[in-house]
Amino acid sequence: MPRTDEATNVDLVEGFDALRKDVAALVATVSQMANDQARSAGARVSGAVDGAAEKITEATASAKSVARAASCEIEAGIEKNPLTALLIAFGVGLSVAVLTRSRG
Repeated sequence: MPRTDEATNVDLVEGFDALRKDVAALVATVSQMANDQARSAGARVSGAVDGAAEKITEATASAKSVARAASCEIEAGIEKNPLTALLIAFGVGLSVAVLTRSRG
């Protein structure tokens, strides 16, 4: 027995409804995947930034330590040989003055 136009229309409406539900489910799945990827990328970036901040902190502490040690050595050298330190400072000052004076 041939199908009627009404039965064909009902089948088409049901088919479109099923297609609409499938597309909505697909959109939800893709959206969830994108959110998961964004969270994962954010976590990786956050971890990298934390690691870089930690390395910078360590490098800063190391540089401060080296600067303190050098400062202590310089102070000890000045205390040991004050006249030599004074003559070196005078020589450096004189050299800077000669190099920076205008030549008229």
